Amino acid sequence: MDLTDLAFGNLRFLLELEKDEIILSNRRNFYKQDEFVQVDNIQELEHTLYFTFNHLLRMGNNHEINFKELLNEIDDAINKVYENEHFQELLEGDDDFTLLVGDIDHRFRDVKDEFLNKTICNRLMDQFVHFSETIGKFMRVNHLVLMELNGLDDYDEEEEEEDGDEDYEEEEEGDEDYEEEDDEEDDDEEEEGEENPNLIYSDAEESEGDDKKDN
Repeated sequence: MDLTDLAFGNLRFLLELEKDEIILSNRRNFYKQDEFVQVDNIQELEHTLYFTFNHLLRMGNNHEINFKELLNEIDDAINKVYENEHFQELLEGDDDFTLLVGDIDHRFRDVKDEFLNKTICNRLMDQFVHFSETIGKFMRVNHLVLMELNGLDDYDEEEEEEDGDEDYEEEEEGDEDYEEEDDEEDDDEEEEGEENPNLIYSDAEESEGDDKKDN
């Protein structure tokens, strides 16, 4: 049996509990004792009570149930425990059992106060987050289904890496060509800037040439 169903079943049992009924427990299940037979069943009762209430109090994030109504039912069930004569005898005669029931009661008060102190905005935000998570899961599943239907589930990432490497190599080759062109232009500029040494004459040679012309 599902643990949640088991916890709700125990809750229904406690809500219908009469004051004079004797309650026993076995493997997290409550049951009524038809005939009075003294049975040392207190550890099973403690375990079942602790499991039932703590499991139900942790269901505040379950948006499929009305947690406010659940808290009201838990409150009524705790009152049934205090009102039952058999439980009253255990509370009066066993300190460990009293401590356990008191811990459950305090835990319930804390959860209830926390829930009631939440503003309407926080509750709407919780619902919005839950709705967003649901839509996100739906979109992811829908994407995977479309990929499979279109035959894109065997997409090879290595091809993309190879294409990226080729583009990178082409960019490097382009950079090298650009650098070679720059070097050639620099060489041309240097050659244009140099003067022909054969066209350089000293002042002495120019004066000798003038004297020869005069003679």
